[in-house]
Amino acid sequence: MSVATFLELRKDPRTGANAVEIMTPNLVATTGIAQRLPLLPQVSQTVTLNTLIPSDQDVKLELIRKAASALGPSLNPAAIKPPPTDQENVTALSSTAAALSAAAGEGQGSGASAARRLAGLLSQLAVADPSLRKKFETA
Repeated sequence: MSVATFLELRKDPRTGANAVEIMTPNLVATTGIAQRLPLLPQVSQTVTLNTLIPSDQDVKLELIRKAASALGPSLNPAAIKPPPTDQENVTALSSTAAALSAAAGEGQGSGASAARRLAGLLSQLAVADPSLRKKFETA
């Protein structure tokens, strides 16, 4: 297994058998070496910690903070409402069916026909056994 892994990794110039890692005591020393190494014909690339940090990192972090404050309350609400009761579901199904029927009116198009069909199905579900509504809710 380790030989197969090595053979696979050596195909990638970033991790292959000819990849070299240089440790330095600090980032300043790394920067100097990283600037000199690409001048050698044997070096295809250098990667340092600075390479991994975008130059506009502060701007991006501020955008992330703004997005987090805007989305945070939606993703982590302070309080969560309890699920609706079966009677509240019946009321919502019935009122939605009535609104669809009113919107469809006497229209003849495919949209009006679909609205009437959906209104009928919602009405059937509203008067069905609560266990059937629970199955639909679960689905």
